[in-house]
Amino acid sequence: MEAFTGMGAPLPALSAIFATVAEVGGGLLLLIGAITFVHAKNGFAVGEGGVEWPLALLAMGLAVALAGPGRFSAGGKA
Repeated sequence: MEAFTGMGAPLPALSAIFATVAEVGGGLLLLIGAITFVHAKNGFAVGEGGVEWPLALLAMGLAVALAGPGRFSAGGKA
């Protein structure tokens, strides 16, 4: 919200919420679309272009989203 305030965006709190929902939702939709329309027909194995790698990315993204970046993140406080 501070970034939107600094940029002079109207309604910075609402703008921050909208940006967060758009980025997270868009990323999930992109990954789910890739799994559904591109990788699902190839099976599971990553070597054959299957769903293994996109599912791993989805799991990693959800883990970071739910648990937070952790102590050793680039923006974390020591």
